Amino acid sequence: MNADGVNSMEHAHQGQHNPTTYLIRDPLTGAYTRGLMESRLIEETARSEREKLPFVLCVITPDHLSQVRELWGQDRANQLLRHLTERIQQKKRTSDVLFRSGPEEFVLMLPSTCKRDAVLVCERLLEHLATHPFEGHPVLFQRVSMGIAAYPEDAGRVSDLLQVARTRNQWASEQNPRRFVTEDLRDVPVVHSDPLPSPIERNGQLEAFQTFLDMLEIKQKGVFSLTGKPGSGRTFMLHFLAQQARRQNYAVLSLSGATTHRSLDGLMQAKWDAPLPVHEGSRAVLQTLQHGCYGKLGLLIMIDEGSMLDHATCRVIQQALDQLMLPVGIVMASVSRTALTPFQVPLETRVFLSPFSQQGVHLWMEEMLAQEIPARLSAWCFQQSEGYPGRATEVLNLLKARGVFQKARAGWELSSGWESYINRLQNQ
Repeated sequence: MNADGVNSMEHAHQGQHNPTTYLIRDPLTGAYTRGLMESRLIEETARSEREKLPFVLCVITPDHLSQVRELWGQDRANQLLRHLTERIQQKKRTSDVLFRSGPEEFVLMLPSTCKRDAVLVCERLLEHLATHPFEGHPVLFQRVSMGIAAYPEDAGRVSDLLQVARTRNQWASEQNPRRFVTEDLRDVPVVHSDPLPSPIERNGQLEAFQTFLDMLEIKQKGVFSLTGKPGSGRTFMLHFLAQQARRQNYAVLSLSGATTHRSLDGLMQAKWDAPLPVHEGSRAVLQTLQHGCYGKLGLLIMIDEGSMLDHATCRVIQQALDQLMLPVGIVMASVSRTALTPFQVPLETRVFLSPFSQQGVHLWMEEMLAQEIPARLSAWCFQQSEGYPGRATEVLNLLKARGVFQKARAGWELSSGWESYINRLQNQ
């Protein structure tokens, strides 16, 4: 049965209340069912043998779904499964077929596909999930682990092929969330990961930034101010927004507040594809930036601790806003919510980074430690840090130093005596 055959079967059983429909489509997610997957695998194997074409299976599992169920209930977990299915359907190719093979497992079949091309599909899905949160209450980023197996390269039988993909999926899950595994050479899996971590409870700021980029194409010049108290994650967020901008084809120039009183110190420490010719004057700097933006949508200048920039650097940035013939945006992180921007622009957006909620700290700890965290421990960390990720990092480092968390092959392991340690601290 080919893809057209699947479609014809589905059309023959339209109707929400027809029980036969559930033999084809999973009632919760809308993906094809496991029973249909098994018959399709046999047919795809026969076609691969006959036409000498490879095909690939990708086993996909959502990470930490049990924690979502525990914290926010079964309905929220089911909603995430439905949304995840929709995202996979959007990012897969037309020829690929998605099945729900278990309560928390999906299989993506990629016909006439080599492993190298399958890697591109997985990378595209990881990138999308890392940068697009799932709507609902609360808004969440849903991470996945994936295992890839190719026929006949990795196995010559259908059952073996599926088992290889599942084993690699398990390796990916153990290594860390947001990964996929394609090989197991000498019992050491080849692991691919998305280096971009997902911000937690920052959906409003991400939406505001995307709106800023959309408006920048119209207004041409603008400033996006990112403020928050010490420890609120300003620097991390700045780096994440820079990654977002690069993925949307913006050139990015990164600056930080001056550590000395030298003129143009901010520009001399700038991160660009090549050293900026600061000593040749502002015209040479602007020419270098204009040349580096060739083929880009525009230029974003990311400034950490903008209030500490020297005046000479600020003048050159204003010249870039005035003279460069392309959209130029300033993304500036600072502590003060009321400080006025030193730049004259027609577009200005301000966002504030609030502390995490207790649930946010819980998710953040699982992200940092790559394991499920007891609710009591994350609640204690929230109490100590007041929800600020910078302070939570200090608390986490203390727990590591005291042996509450111990380094393991796949991240960190929680020691058996952690509750006694927390009790002693609370009684002091």
